[in-house]
Amino acid sequence: MFCCCQCCLSELMNAEAHRKVTLVVVGLDNAGKTTIIRGLQGENLCDQAPVDGVSVAELCLGGCKVTLYDLGGGPGWLGRAMLGSYYAQSHGLVFVVDSSDVKRLQDTRATITDVLQHPHIACKPVLLLANKQDLSGALGEVELIHRLSLEKLVNRHQCRCLIDERLREERKERLGERKEVKRG
Repeated sequence: MFCCCQCCLSELMNAEAHRKVTLVVVGLDNAGKTTIIRGLQGENLCDQAPVDGVSVAELCLGGCKVTLYDLGGGPGWLGRAMLGSYYAQSHGLVFVVDSSDVKRLQDTRATITDVLQHPHIACKPVLLLANKQDLSGALGEVELIHRLSLEKLVNRHQCRCLIDERLREERKERLGERKEVKRG
């Protein structure tokens, strides 16, 4: 999973050598934002305390200094009004989804919608990271794209998006299966 994050970040970092890149990491509480950041830093992943507010991490990847703002996802965090200042400073966004928490999918969809419609996020690249894929009942990439209406969201808010061709083919197959079921 961490290799995937590093590959996705490479698009931002390949433009200029020795560049500073700032990313905002958001998602619902318990999605795994802090654990992912600590994993990228090579730290111990045991006993992560939830972030209440903002935590800042810095790493070097591919000759770039990457600053990650880990924004707490808890409902009680009072600093939500300040999110715009973090969004304005960022070059892109990482939205972490707990893909095993199907019960909170509507909350996730509402949150990602709110984040993407913020004026300081418009036209910036967004990485949706489907975390906790190893847990039973976790939704796969194609199902998450469908259930969160991601294609509509990124098109509506003009976010830079790349959908893996493998996922496109899986989605076409699923849509074809649904049409056959409806006819039968």
